[in-house]
Amino acid sequence: AFDFEDYRTIHPFEKLVFYDYDNNVVDTLNKRISHLNLSHKAIARYGDYNNPNSICAELKILGPNCLNLILIDPTDCSVPFSLIEKITATLKHVDLIINVATMTDFNRNIQMAFGDPKRAEKYIRFLGNGSYFSSSENIAYCANKNYPKLRESFRKHYAHSLENIGYKYFDFTSIRNYYDILFATSNPKGIEFWQKASKTIDSQGQRSLDFGI
Repeated sequence: AFDFEDYRTIHPFEKLVFYDYDNNVVDTLNKRISHLNLSHKAIARYGDYNNPNSICAELKILGPNCLNLILIDPTDCSVPFSLIEKITATLKHVDLIINVATMTDFNRNIQMAFGDPKRAEKYIRFLGNGSYFSSSENIAYCANKNYPKLRESFRKHYAHSLENIGYKYFDFTSIRNYYDILFATSNPKGIEFWQKASKTIDSQGQRSLDFGI
């Protein structure tokens, strides 16, 4: 979450674009942006991550040569990989910060998903393919209820999908028993900056990003 009233939070960014599928949330955020006289720098728009073409059509306002940082913060593993593919194809230069719900949604549902194609569909869309569920190793992990190995494999499959569209450097940070924060970049400088910016960790396992680097 951005603290608009803290100039240090927004200063490094030329443009901030926020998307939400709830129009009330979008309207409220735009009012706050306007109240703080930040309309020249930030805007909130309606967007449904199940419709990547609509979102990316508007993202073109950022221009093809900008260096972009995309934060995706869902409550479960439901953001389709097609959105990531479309964003990277549209903006070209994109680093990613993604909330991966590997210890909440994943823990509650992954075992059932191995035996239920309809439940598995959400995770297949998230990963970009079905290789996770066809893996004999993962099937064995599931049968033995080996959740740590299932989570580890899930991270690897997701990183592999990202590698297929040009990402090379990754950092997965587990936040207590809630989720993983994934940072992905195609540039070695990107991972270097991320590690410097995220060096502060509070007592809850939350990282405080310092972009003054």
